[in-house]
Amino acid sequence: MSALNKMELRPDNEQNEADGANYYKVVRPLQTYERDIAESMRERNTSQISVNLEEKKEERKKLEKQGAVLTDKREVQENDSDTSKSSSIKKIFIIFFLFLIILGGIIVLPKIWSTYTTKEPPKVSVLQPETLLKGDVIIKINITGKTREEIISLIQEELKNSPQKELGSIIIIYPIEIVGGEVAVSGERFLKIMAQGTPGAFLRALGNKVTLGYQVREEGYAPFLQLEISSFENAYSNMLSWERTIALDLLGFITEIEENRLNANFEDQIILEKDARVLRKIDGRTALIYSFLNKNTLFITNRTETFRAIVVLTN
Repeated sequence: MSALNKMELRPDNEQNEADGANYYKVVRPLQTYERDIAESMRERNTSQISVNLEEKKEERKKLEKQGAVLTDKREVQENDSDTSKSSSIKKIFIIFFLFLIILGGIIVLPKIWSTYTTKEPPKVSVLQPETLLKGDVIIKINITGKTREEIISLIQEELKNSPQKELGSIIIIYPIEIVGGEVAVSGERFLKIMAQGTPGAFLRALGNKVTLGYQVREEGYAPFLQLEISSFENAYSNMLSWERTIALDLLGFITEIEENRLNANFEDQIILEKDARVLRKIDGRTALIYSFLNKNTLFITNRTETFRAIVVLTN
């Protein structure tokens, strides 16, 4: 039974296996076909998605490029605008600068032209006279480049035109030279011009101040000369040496008489308690008198009366 059953069952099993094989032959191809379709569809979908993605990427790139182009254009426009503004500012500045140059030329050039075409007298500083003696009138004279004779003539002209005519009044002649301005003439400089025989050692003993003056008298103007002394000892000893020629050296502006009408020597005399040295004319009148009023001042004149007047004024 069991064997029979086995026999009976075997054909069925084989049949079943055959049927199963056939089934799979039919089903498997179907499944494969469906799978292919599914895979094809999936691949198609994937391709479409990829295509879409690629298209989107391309569109994005185009948009980005367009955005970049717009940005570049905007930057270019902005740069052009900035350049245009900068150029306008430069033009305005250049025009303004040229205007200033033209205006400056209009103002400055006439002045420069006037300076070169108009000769103005040189400006000189005005010197305030400093004299050893106060006078009623001070007359400043310029002796620049003048000779002794020209200076004497100038002094005589100034005295003639002086408004001061009162007897006993004092007129001061203040000599100056123009050297970049007014410069007071020193005693050494004055005597080198007016008394060329003055000993050099005596000149070196003088200070800077010199006063040439005239006292108004009935008979005319009595001249006198005051010199500042820097070394009394040297001035005194050399003044004694100068006595031999002083009357001739001062002729024309202090002394008025020639040598052949003078005594040979000076003599001592005390006048108003001042030790004086006096040179007389042959007739006994005073030709020249000098005295050291103090260690800093030497006084020379040709009138005893004028000597007395000046001693009174200086005391």
